[in-house]
Amino acid sequence: MPLLHTNPTAALAIRACDITGIPHSRVFSSCRSNRVTQIRFAAWHLARLQGWTLEAIAEPFDRDHATVIHGLRRALHLVKTDPWFRDLVQALSIS
Repeated sequence: MPLLHTNPTAALAIRACDITGIPHSRVFSSCRSNRVTQIRFAAWHLARLQGWTLEAIAEPFDRDHATVIHGLRRALHLVKTDPWFRDLVQALSIS
């Protein structure tokens, strides 16, 4: 897990873990459960809105840019359709 304390995307994910109670280790692992992936997607979504590159977003999660693109597309859908996800994004935006 490189750059966890210097990468804003990782910091967003850590804050999301603190809000949801999901362990940091799961979010930065290869876990693909629904809530874990949604935490990643929320962090990626907000980081992209802040202007971070796909590569910088992907790095602390050991993912590639294509995975981030997929996550960003899912995030746009989830913001419109999933109240839990929308609330998480809102909470991360405020904190």
